[in-house]
Amino acid sequence: MGLISANNCSPAFYKYDPSSDTWTNIAPFPGNNRYDVIEFVLNGEGYVTTGSTGGPPYEQDGYKYNPGTNTWTQIANFPGTAGRSGGSGFDDNGLGYGGFGQYDSGSGVFLSDFHSYNPATNIWTAKTNLSYANDDAWFIKLCNNFYIIAGINASGALNKVAGYYPGANAWTVMANGPFTPRWFAFSFTINGTG
Repeated sequence: MGLISANNCSPAFYKYDPSSDTWTNIAPFPGNNRYDVIEFVLNGEGYVTTGSTGGPPYEQDGYKYNPGTNTWTQIANFPGTAGRSGGSGFDDNGLGYGGFGQYDSGSGVFLSDFHSYNPATNIWTAKTNLSYANDDAWFIKLCNNFYIIAGINASGALNKVAGYYPGANAWTVMANGPFTPRWFAFSFTINGTG
């Protein structure tokens, strides 16, 4: 799944086997083809929600993938009155988390709302909002806390960093990153360092 060319998205999904260094085609994504989604993993299943098909209207529906049965199942729509693109997501202690992005208004309305998803009840729950809007940021996990980094909003590209503490349901804005403001970036964590 993803953007192949302007306004052309693919539903194809693949799995990678590092022991044989091979890719295998799996069940295609059942919703509208899209990119710029919120995704996370819970209990060995992959979750995908929201996203863009190439511009407004954005998507609000979500699905989970079961690798044991190679099937997709629709889940509860992401909260809000319309779809969004460019949100961010992560998982912690059996819950999925997601939010932010850009609203389906076509007028550049950036979002700061944040929600958790419980797979046992198929319910999204509002959490504490980030203190500023953010689209196309990235997360890293350090010491059971999560940090949202960079992104873009109506003010332009960002080098902001904020930490989310799930136990307290609280955000703390940290010192800005030392890098040039950016969005559509990526990160990873190795041995407790992001």
